[in-house]
Amino acid sequence: MSYDKSIWALRHLTKSTCIGASASSPDAILLACQREQPSRSEVVSVEQEEKPMKVREAMTTKIVTVDPGAQIRRVAQLMSEVDTGIIPIIDGDAIGVVTDRDIVIRAVAEGISCDQPVSSIMTSGIEGCLEEDDLLEAAARMSELQMRRLVVFDAAGAVSGILSLGDIAVRQEEMAGVALEEISDDTQRRD
Repeated sequence: MSYDKSIWALRHLTKSTCIGASASSPDAILLACQREQPSRSEVVSVEQEEKPMKVREAMTTKIVTVDPGAQIRRVAQLMSEVDTGIIPIIDGDAIGVVTDRDIVIRAVAEGISCDQPVSSIMTSGIEGCLEEDDLLEAAARMSELQMRRLVVFDAAGAVSGILSLGDIAVRQEEMAGVALEEISDDTQRRD
């Protein structure tokens, strides 16, 4: 079922009484409905074939990478310039990441010179996901690992983005906003 048909069906079904409608398609549901205001006790059930949102639909693609020899100071400046809290470290392949927290805890708090290479404070190894992974599964993985960000890889294994809790929250907020708008529009018409 397409998103547009789903929204259309939801708008109209909330104003209709369904008589034994089969939920096999939005058109079948709508054909089986009478145009009248439903009572509060009536329940309309609509089966939707929703495709799970993919990581690629929510991830940030504007990323910066650095090599392991980059100075900690320069990495911090890059984070500020592109407004990110994580930068993948690439030496042919992705070998690690450095986060804003790494800079604070491992460099500043320990008195390490910001002229040192970022490799001295980076987190080796990368916890990540693929662009085509289900967004909810990636969120569950973040929760399980207690991480706020995952590096995203494309099918060839190259870094293609970053998925953050903020990215997930924005997508969820957008979906909730659409639903709230639909509910609000319908409520105002009934009043």
